Amino acid sequence: MATEESIAVKTFGPPEKIGSGTVRITRWDPRERTMRALKLWALSWVLAVLTVAVPVAHFVLVPTFLILGPFLFYIFYKQESGVAGGEGECPFCQKQFTVVSGKEQWPIFEICNSCKNSVRLEKV
Repeated sequence: MATEESIAVKTFGPPEKIGSGTVRITRWDPRERTMRALKLWALSWVLAVLTVAVPVAHFVLVPTFLILGPFLFYIFYKQESGVAGGEGECPFCQKQFTVVSGKEQWPIFEICNSCKNSVRLEKV
């Protein structure tokens, strides 16, 4: 079963400015990772079947979707956790910004919604 946890983070801008925030991390067990990956593989092959009817483009699309299925399975099965979102305090303008969902890879870089500066997030 997927578990979600909140992690405290520090936000960094210029060397003398530091803020704080939280990031939500979702962790998947092996069964859930397999199901997520199988869904993408099946979607890829469904798209391959649907593109058979597209004139000329089916020469490229069908093989691409057929090859993409196992590749997506491998990528998504290996992903044990991901960022589900979060929020933080911008070290530049001291306003709250949102952390978008994506791959869990530290440090995380986000753009402040208010001042448009790049903010680096690291675990506390």
